[in-house]
Amino acid sequence: GVYHPVLVVTTDSGCVDSAVVPIAVLPVPEIEGVSTDACVRFPNEFTVNVTLDSGQSIVRYAWDADADGDYERIGSIVDNSEITRDSAGVYVGYVTVTAGNGCEISDTLNYEVFPDPVMTFSPNPALVCSGDAITLQVSGAQSYVWAAGTVGASDEVMPQQDTTYWAVTGTSAQGCEATDSTAVYVLNHPFLLSPVEACEGDTISLDATIPGLVTTHLWSTGSEDSVLLVTEAGIYTVVTEVLDAGLVCTVTSSSEAIFYEATPIPLEDVTVCFDNVPEVVLEPGIEGDYLWLPDSSRETFYASQGPATVRLQVTNVRGCVSDTTVQILEDCVPRVTFPNAFTPNNDGLNDVLFPKGQYYINYHVEIFNRWGEVIFISDDPSEGWDGKQQDGQPQLSGVYMILVQYESQFDPGITITRRQRVLLAY
Repeated sequence: GVYHPVLVVTTDSGCVDSAVVPIAVLPVPEIEGVSTDACVRFPNEFTVNVTLDSGQSIVRYAWDADADGDYERIGSIVDNSEITRDSAGVYVGYVTVTAGNGCEISDTLNYEVFPDPVMTFSPNPALVCSGDAITLQVSGAQSYVWAAGTVGASDEVMPQQDTTYWAVTGTSAQGCEATDSTAVYVLNHPFLLSPVEACEGDTISLDATIPGLVTTHLWSTGSEDSVLLVTEAGIYTVVTEVLDAGLVCTVTSSSEAIFYEATPIPLEDVTVCFDNVPEVVLEPGIEGDYLWLPDSSRETFYASQGPATVRLQVTNVRGCVSDTTVQILEDCVPRVTFPNAFTPNNDGLNDVLFPKGQYYINYHVEIFNRWGEVIFISDDPSEGWDGKQQDGQPQLSGVYMILVQYESQFDPGITITRRQRVLLAY
């Protein structure tokens, strides 16, 4: 209201005077700051309740939510504010209200920021054998919802693969939420591949070794070794007990062994006479990659001389290698002949009887007169008969019998005998 105090002044001489000084006392608004608590990373909200006398108005609101002396929001109609904090704790802020008469009043804003729940899983680490179930437990919040929809502090799971993450959302008593997950390690150890392919004659190695772990094995063949060597097609199964992180798991794994045939090479040894056949052509006519050893990859091989040994490898589409060796042999018919007549008259023409022939060895010739007497013997085809007796006298004109023996140079060991008549004439 307005007050009228009287000021009385008395001098030293006793003179007295007085005056009335009116004083107006302005009304101050009544305010109440209201704050809400919140979780970290969510806004704390503030409002202010103001009580005004009749005729009063508010011209300014000023908010200092973090009490640092700087106003975050100022305005004549800004009657609320908020702040978001990343750290949990108890905090203080202020709100200042200015009335139309210039009077200001402040109130304290007390508010709390709640932490997210911190959840702890057990067992940790979570280990389970393949095909088994495990119950996961969680603590640190008031309520829980698992990713699969299960509600509560536990969930029974049966993961199918190693390092599977199971998520859960926990809510604290203050309503703060956090999502966390835990890893479940499945002790599976799928150590056998299937199928495993090889070529006939090869060996497939099925290795059930699990490095770094204690294991025992029992194969379907009865073997207890960690590695099974397989040479026959079929399905092979191994049951393995694995001790891993204190947990014993029984793991069963199977593998099918498949063996493929190499492609037969339809080639046989070849025997020819290169005088009659100038070239031998080897052409298997099968699909695959060819290698004529030592260094040809053509599908056809040509040979113009013998004897020769040719080796061929053919790799089919399965990677299986056929290997064969072909012998190219030359076997020409041996021939030894003599002229039907000769004239040892020293005229330089047809004076000496020589054999003609080829492909023969171990030559031997005997010439007989009409009475069956041997008149000429030789083992040297370069030595001819000059028509004379052994004493150097000329033989009589007439027909003589030749007996010649020889062997084939390609097939020695078999004696060939031929007889021929020859006319000696002067």
